[in-house]
Amino acid sequence: MQSSNKFVVRPCSGSFLGGSRVKSHLFPSPQRVKTCSLVLLLALLVTPAGAVDFYGSAPLGSTGLVVGPGVDLLNTDQFYLTQVFGNPGSGDFGSVPYFMILTPEDWLLDLSDFSGLSLGSEEFGTFTTVSGSVTSRSPNFVNVELTGLFDHSSVEDAGADLLFAMTQTGESISWSGTLSVDSGQVGNVVPEPSSAPLGIIGAVSLLLLTRRRRQR
Repeated sequence: MQSSNKFVVRPCSGSFLGGSRVKSHLFPSPQRVKTCSLVLLLALLVTPAGAVDFYGSAPLGSTGLVVGPGVDLLNTDQFYLTQVFGNPGSGDFGSVPYFMILTPEDWLLDLSDFSGLSLGSEEFGTFTTVSGSVTSRSPNFVNVELTGLFDHSSVEDAGADLLFAMTQTGESISWSGTLSVDSGQVGNVVPEPSSAPLGIIGAVSLLLLTRRRRQR
């Protein structure tokens, strides 16, 4: 009786390297590479910027002006202040030096139209009026409230208020005010340089977590 041994060769379901099967999902496909690249790009664009708060108040003053006979704060709207200067205040204005010049000489102040009124410097920051009103007025006294935006090297379009008063004694007019800034009111904060690395770290962490879940 003759016997025969039959060998059946079955196709492997996967490939082998060094006696162990290589899982194809351990190697990123072109589609996966594109997805990862897109995630990194979105992370750079969408990552929230680090919070850079700017707040505080600064007392403002002026050398004032002298007017002619018959001119007072009630019958005249336009006044040319010699200069407006800032002084050390609270919060981020604490480091402002005394008598920091914020306006050019003969700064025009129109009590009937505050649109576009601005003051400031690169170091101090710049206040630009959005709206304003005269809250009280007499021949010898004017009180004004302005609302606007404050721009600084560390913050853009922060909410700000400028309150000032003018007092007339004889032919001399004095001016004083207070600028208050709170970046939380409007706050388009300038991104910090560290925001981009944080976005990359977040995207890579998400990618690694996804790969570990697929390997299980």
